[in-house]
Amino acid sequence: MKSTTRQHVYRSVWLLLLLSFTLVSAQEWEVVGPRGMRAVDIEVHPVYRTNVWLSTGYNLYFSEDNGATWATRSVIPFEFHDKITLHPTNLDTVMVVCDGLPYRSVNRGLTWELVPGYPTGGSSAYALQRHPLTDLPVILQGDYYAMDSWGGAFVTQYDDGASKYLLHPSDPDLVVVSSAPDYYYGPSRLTLSTGEIEPLYDMDNLGEIEHFPELILLNTGDPDWLIGVAHSFWYTIDGYMETRDGGVTWTLGTTHPALNCATELVDENVVWALTEDAFMRTTDGSQTWDVEMDSDDLPFPFRSFSGIKYSFSHVYPETFWYLNGGRLFLTHNSGDSWVEIDTFYDYSNVNDVAASRGDPNRLYLVSDGLWRSDDDGVSWQMVNEISYVEIETGLQPDDVFSGNYRSLDGGVTWDVLDYTNTGIAVGEYGYYVTEVAYDPANTDRVFILASAARFEEPDNPQPYYTTDFGDTWQQPSGMPQYTWEGDYYFDPLRPERVYFRRRDQGGSLYRSDDGGANFALLQDEAYQLEFAPNSDRLIAWSSDGLFSSIDGGETLDLFGELAGEEPLNVEITGAEQVVVLTATSVWFCDPNLDNSLWTRLLLTDLPHEDGFAVSESGTLFLVSEGLRRNAGLLVSAPETDNTRLPDRFELLPVTPNPFNATARVDIALPVPTTVRLEVLNVLGQSMTVLADRRFAAGHHQFVLDGSNWASGAYLLRASVEGYGDQTRRMILLK
Repeated sequence: MKSTTRQHVYRSVWLLLLLSFTLVSAQEWEVVGPRGMRAVDIEVHPVYRTNVWLSTGYNLYFSEDNGATWATRSVIPFEFHDKITLHPTNLDTVMVVCDGLPYRSVNRGLTWELVPGYPTGGSSAYALQRHPLTDLPVILQGDYYAMDSWGGAFVTQYDDGASKYLLHPSDPDLVVVSSAPDYYYGPSRLTLSTGEIEPLYDMDNLGEIEHFPELILLNTGDPDWLIGVAHSFWYTIDGYMETRDGGVTWTLGTTHPALNCATELVDENVVWALTEDAFMRTTDGSQTWDVEMDSDDLPFPFRSFSGIKYSFSHVYPETFWYLNGGRLFLTHNSGDSWVEIDTFYDYSNVNDVAASRGDPNRLYLVSDGLWRSDDDGVSWQMVNEISYVEIETGLQPDDVFSGNYRSLDGGVTWDVLDYTNTGIAVGEYGYYVTEVAYDPANTDRVFILASAARFEEPDNPQPYYTTDFGDTWQQPSGMPQYTWEGDYYFDPLRPERVYFRRRDQGGSLYRSDDGGANFALLQDEAYQLEFAPNSDRLIAWSSDGLFSSIDGGETLDLFGELAGEEPLNVEITGAEQVVVLTATSVWFCDPNLDNSLWTRLLLTDLPHEDGFAVSESGTLFLVSEGLRRNAGLLVSAPETDNTRLPDRFELLPVTPNPFNATARVDIALPVPTTVRLEVLNVLGQSMTVLADRRFAAGHHQFVLDGSNWASGAYLLRASVEGYGDQTRRMILLK
């Protein structure tokens, strides 16, 4: 089954095949999607408390009136702005981390320079901050860097690769390290002048704290009083941990799992704690706690290890800035009322966008939450405040998937995959799943790559699949072993055909023709795939170029030159236009897979990676400084009954009939139900089963392959739960 075609043949064809293309002028890209750029960091000036700096990842903003109005202050031509640090007295001097490197401005953000002394090949400088005792910038990321003046350079003070640092509140020579290399499971005290580290805990004195995970540590003004908030994906701590004796003994500080805390340096006995249930405060050093706001009253969701930024002073003692999952909130009355700060942003931070396969106007977008559009991307509404990383869609408009989660109601509620019955030995940290793929036509069929948590025994990733959404699991044969990275693809016209693209170990492509039970090597290149909706054609692409196949990927033919540009992403519209995203352009061919002429749209001044989608109506969507929409370039899919749900069950006539070798089979289902589609000979003997599973409501297509049968008459029978049987007669002529 492996193709004998080799890459040198592809390259020869590339040189011989000259496809023409036309260049269209830049069309208007409309900025759509949710407004409110993701907030990454916010810093209140330590003296001039109404001066606030905000980083959104792609821009810096400055406010002189405590957040009432904002001005853009960044001209740094880099991809990502992160941590902000402000000069203690000079309003014009500010430092910020950009793409992992520290930059400095002495004119309030008008111009910037790279701060010398920090290695460009070292750890990213995400932990930039101002030392509370020296008032000078330090970088606490892997190694410890400090500056001798705001106009000077960084100097390495400790280079043993600790995880997180906490500056000691009274001794500049001491640093509390949350996870030192030799004391991984807890905090230690580092003496900078000597480089000596001593643990700040005794395992015998941890009491009810079973584990000591990596912490976010907070100063309280008392050198012996430290607060540690669990920052771990594996352990559950019932409350934050604190020590009153410099780390000799540790106790639990709250009765709730703490997500983050803030201390009031004006009064060391005041601590705020964010839990999963409430915003809480203690005024007596954590002896007693008051619930300031419970989860029903809070205007923001609990979904991340969020930061509480405070503006404690005698002028504004009740002002809090709160960062949650990229959303920014402000209170001036200790939480009695909150205002979300988002009106001055031009666009939102978009992680992924996906077009529905079942509705030409439905799209989903991942930003700070899950958003949905029902009008081809013109307007958007948030359907879930949980932020997912990336999403896929099913054949039904309401089917959407993200990792271990599946939603069948448009993202409002979610089901979670259960890996218990995979048979994987569960490690101390649980399961390690690197790939989850849902069959768009049957959301109960899921393929994964999984093992016990990485770096544990057994550390052997294996493929698994389920046909009942995790109740039972099986392992396919023929798949490559020790594969951490891969992608699955499902043929929309052949439910039994599944592809697997191996992305590691040099890359390769596999295919299964029996629903995923058995795979065989197809190509020794890690091609990505996209399927034509109405024909047997598939499009494959890699760094070698863009190819097509009509035999399931066994042989590949060059499909488009694209001026030598490497495809980043490919979509095929309902009108069967192939749309290709490259680093500089969007290319698309004529409808019906006509590659004789290509049109090129240059993406001038639109920075992007591979975030890209095409709706069924032919509208382009590009993730570029938010979400951009371009309508009118592509041909709309022809209007058919497939855009509406059927009002009855029907087994449509086989086409063509008579047929030679292959034929197309269509069924219409008014509701989700179980279907068995079987071919019988005139004696009633079963020749093949095209399908035997549950299908969503809608129109479904199948390809019948009778190339190994004798000429004659056959019966196609569809048995549908709740509707009975329907039969069609067909003739095979060879």
